[in-house]
Amino acid sequence: MKIQESLDQLDEIAEHSKPWLTEPHSWTSSFETKLKSLVEQCTGFIESKLGACSNWTIVHTASNPRRLSLELPSAIASKDHAGMAQVVASDRLHKDPSKTHWVVDLPPYGFTQIPGPAPGIHVTNQSTQTAKTKSSGFFSKLLGQKNAIGQPDGSLANEHMEIQVDPKKGHLRSVHIRDQRGNQLSGMACLVPGPVGSETLRNQADFIGLSRIEVQNHDISDSHAICTTRGVFEHASQDNNSCPWLEQTVRMQRGCKWVQVHFSGGGFDRNSVTPLWRTAWPSQAATLQVWSHGNRSKWLGPLQASIELIEIDDAQHKIYIATGGLSYHLKQGANQLITLLPVDAQGNLSASIVLGIDWQRPWETAIDLFQPAWVIPPAGEPMALNRDEQPVCRSGWLAQCNHWNLRFSFLPTESSPRGQGSYSDGTQTVFPDVLIWMTESAGKSSTAKISLPKTAVSAWKVDFSGQLMDKIPVEGSDLLVP
Repeated sequence: MKIQESLDQLDEIAEHSKPWLTEPHSWTSSFETKLKSLVEQCTGFIESKLGACSNWTIVHTASNPRRLSLELPSAIASKDHAGMAQVVASDRLHKDPSKTHWVVDLPPYGFTQIPGPAPGIHVTNQSTQTAKTKSSGFFSKLLGQKNAIGQPDGSLANEHMEIQVDPKKGHLRSVHIRDQRGNQLSGMACLVPGPVGSETLRNQADFIGLSRIEVQNHDISDSHAICTTRGVFEHASQDNNSCPWLEQTVRMQRGCKWVQVHFSGGGFDRNSVTPLWRTAWPSQAATLQVWSHGNRSKWLGPLQASIELIEIDDAQHKIYIATGGLSYHLKQGANQLITLLPVDAQGNLSASIVLGIDWQRPWETAIDLFQPAWVIPPAGEPMALNRDEQPVCRSGWLAQCNHWNLRFSFLPTESSPRGQGSYSDGTQTVFPDVLIWMTESAGKSSTAKISLPKTAVSAWKVDFSGQLMDKIPVEGSDLLVP
């Protein structure tokens, strides 16, 4: 009922009802509060059904694969990822060893599990464990490199990309592919006098850069680092004591083909100044395209629409700017782009973009980078007993398969032809905890691996008459179906 009421309210707004448009301040705050409460209720209910004993469960709700970075408390990090094919990196945070940073790969409509504290062991005891660290090689030490993302020269680098921030001006000086020459992208935050939409946006002489700059590099973990730039905008129309300020945070993580740039600030007067982000690339022959609602089209600028992604193609590499909802973009010259950074009524600024190179699934990646994942904490409840008096986890069931052509769904265990959810082969009777109906659409004969969020004691093939057939091999939480 509450969901339907919210949808009806959005339909009324979409019909351009006059009171909603002329007085947005009268309803936006209450509607956002209502929507946030509704989301918390829904996710709380789902989490209560899917929590998997002592493990963290990360669920992906889209039809494309996703690489996700997240921080978890009380999870057990290790440099040795043997047996954890979906884990790209895991490290303890340097300032808070009780928390861990993870980079994981999620399959379409799938999940991955991260080990939590063992039953009966307190979190603080787990946090004192130290993970194995990979030693640097001779040439890495000789050249001053290290395995961490933050480099000694102040740059950030992972396996795919390297970025450099100008320590004097605070600009994002270069973004280039690791171990290759040639800058692919640069950018800077700046200010122009005048309100949004004025012609001063086209006059390069009016751009005001940051001053009183402070640049700091910080290694959050061995696989996660940030570079923070703080400064103020000094201009003639404002006192030095009331200059607007800006903080720019560039974030890089291991295994990711992107860097996140977050802007926060305050003291802006929307009627007199406009903050911007300027992007520049070296090739003047590069073509620009935009993605909107999953469709790619040519640049029509100036643009003010639902633009999720901007693509810059210089024939050698494709550079991507995930806008994160920022809607106003203006092309300046052959190789520059201006993006408006919105300011609220109180003069505060908070916005983010993501810069990437050569994404395999550009639009899906741009959407996923701004969508929170379903992170389900350990249930923390004691084991329950099934009908065979065997302990089972109280959590609900999820399943994923490594074969795209295998489709399956869950059936009620009470749907057994024998009634009461029992299956028998004449010598034994089994009461299953979960019943999976599988169909194969195409493909060659092979063995499929079905992964579950908890360990299965045994598994059987059954027919529609309720007869037990072949026993299915079980390896931990995986079923091997021939």
